[in-house]
Amino acid sequence: MMTTAGEGSSAKIILHHLDNARSQRILWLLEELGVPYEIKMYKRTTLKTAPPELSKVHALGKAPVITDVETGISLAESGAIIEYLIAKYGSGRFEPTANGMADNFYFTHYGEGTLQQLLVNRFRFRTFADNAPTISKVFVKPIMEKMDKLFVQPELERNADFLEKHLEKVKETGWWFAGGEHPTAADFVMSFTLEVLCQRGSEYVGPNIKEWVRRLQARPAYKRPLPSGPPDPAMSPTSPNVDSLELAASEDRCSACPSPSTTSASTDWKLMASQHPDFWFRDGSIVLCVDKTLFRVHQTILGKHSEVFDDMFSIPQPTAEDEDMVEGCRVVMLHDAKDDFVDLLNAIYDPSYFDDWPSDADLSQVLTFVSGILKLSTKYLIRSFRQRCITLLTSKFPTTFVDYVAKSNRDPPEKYDSDSVMRAAVLAQENNVPEVLPYAYYCIARMSPRRMLQQRPHDVSWKEKTVCLIGRERLRMAEMTLSYSFLLVFQRSATCESYLCADARGPHAEWHVVDAAKAPNPLRKYTTWSRLNVCNACVAHCQSQHQKGREEVWERLPEMFELGTWEQLKKQQGMGDASPRLKTKPSRHSFPL
Repeated sequence: MMTTAGEGSSAKIILHHLDNARSQRILWLLEELGVPYEIKMYKRTTLKTAPPELSKVHALGKAPVITDVETGISLAESGAIIEYLIAKYGSGRFEPTANGMADNFYFTHYGEGTLQQLLVNRFRFRTFADNAPTISKVFVKPIMEKMDKLFVQPELERNADFLEKHLEKVKETGWWFAGGEHPTAADFVMSFTLEVLCQRGSEYVGPNIKEWVRRLQARPAYKRPLPSGPPDPAMSPTSPNVDSLELAASEDRCSACPSPSTTSASTDWKLMASQHPDFWFRDGSIVLCVDKTLFRVHQTILGKHSEVFDDMFSIPQPTAEDEDMVEGCRVVMLHDAKDDFVDLLNAIYDPSYFDDWPSDADLSQVLTFVSGILKLSTKYLIRSFRQRCITLLTSKFPTTFVDYVAKSNRDPPEKYDSDSVMRAAVLAQENNVPEVLPYAYYCIARMSPRRMLQQRPHDVSWKEKTVCLIGRERLRMAEMTLSYSFLLVFQRSATCESYLCADARGPHAEWHVVDAAKAPNPLRKYTTWSRLNVCNACVAHCQSQHQKGREEVWERLPEMFELGTWEQLKKQQGMGDASPRLKTKPSRHSFPL
């Protein structure tokens, strides 16, 4: 059912294929559907990017991409293409059963999302050292191998076990991911990823996954020959040369960045980089190139502070080539923000850098001060700096009820602007400081709905905002049942001797004042005790209830925002101090080199 480009006019679908792009699963589906199609081949440029003519097919220059001849529509993204073709040409084939619908939806998106991201990370870690400049290869490789072992391998094992168990569950009904006797969109999407998993993570692959791949490759539609011409590894995922597949987090892009091994990578920095005026020491032993700025600093000083730098510098280095040297010092490229790195060097070279920080600085000033240092001290394992930054953050976002009380008793009370609170929450998320989050989310939950529904730069994600909105209702309930229950359901003291307290209306009136507030504030201390108009014994009883309720609200605060418990957050943060975690969603600041 296939023609090469220009052979005939019977094709209903044109598949635009870029060499080393992932088109095999689209071809398989077209063969299964029996839809006449035509393949148009595109060759990458010398920089391994897509050619300009592919942008004429789709504005983003994506590959693979299809053109529906009948409608003229061009569609990119493999998952979208697969669902479109099944919906238009399937005539009921390859649709899941009612029982398999949820699995079909899930695995259609899981394959391109969760699983492929892990394989992308493994691909990057294992190939980055090979593409690094010669001077860097010796110490890049151990770092990349350690990163793979710490952050990718455990997740691959867990996902492979998850897939193995799912296939065990459905194999009685036909082996396909949504059950049933025929593949569905989920299987077409998963085909490429599982074949790569069998090669890139074969040590984790169980018998069910291997059998699924064997059955896939045995299907006649999958094995049909491709057009004659030079072999294309991307059109045959079973090829052992998986590195050539150019795995990426999404489809191939025209503007793909050149790899570190590109000729310009080792020469252009000399033309563009400039020496930093404050951190260019004549007796420095290493030159670090950060964001087109050169820092000549001391290996021993950096290694004394940072475990990562110490490991890098302790590995014997080969004789450097001229282009990798500046004034006799070898050059190391770091992918950090220049301002963040300047802040880090200020802290390293100035012992009083943290001590000179004013204690009355507002939240915005604290964030400006700690942001860069926290990011890089987490990244480069500088534990003392990381802890100093966390201490400054927790002075604004307490982690114990005692600290909260001390903070709330300050005169005048400190107020935070909404943008700074959002920024602090994002900083804590990205750098594994989860103990800051409960009170940060508490502050976000008390913001106006109008502000919550805005998405400004540096805001938390919509997912976190949803959690905070749900937490807002939990805070309202906590006022009623915990910290302010003494007003809503007034109970006399056991030692009360005043018959007037039995019919007291003051507590109920005060509850309506609390309930009418725009935002719940169950941690707030109640002070207007005289308005209750009850005896001293009842006031003391209410004060005791109020204090216990506030303490319980604090204890439950992380759970109200789906963060676990204070103890779990402390443990998680402690693990991060020992070995900072990479986020599932990658940070803007990648690992060095």
